[in-house]
Amino acid sequence: MRRARERLSLRAIAAQVGVSAPTIATFVDGAGPRTAVRKKLSGWYAREVAADRQAVLDALRCLVSAVPSDHQDAAVRQMLKALVRVHRAHGARLPAWLRRLAATTNRGAPEQERP
Repeated sequence: MRRARERLSLRAIAAQVGVSAPTIATFVDGAGPRTAVRKKLSGWYAREVAADRQAVLDALRCLVSAVPSDHQDAAVRQMLKALVRVHRAHGARLPAWLRRLAATTNRGAPEQERP
């Protein structure tokens, strides 16, 4: 029964991503996706998962896991500031998830976004 639920979940995710369920299963099993699939997965992640503030913060904390725990919050704020700077330096609009997250973290809030 558990396996059937997992397959349904993979099918649902595959439908949202725009790829086949076996493609998602292969990725979950550890195979690196092709470039086109990677782009679709990135887009899905940005739409679905990045909308969840806690999921994004957890992902950022994973990236700074080697930083002492009492410095991780500051490291996450620095990463958010850096992401804002990179987008602006290259003339790119801030993604909605980054605007929301930066605005809710103290000292990580972006200035008024440029059009």
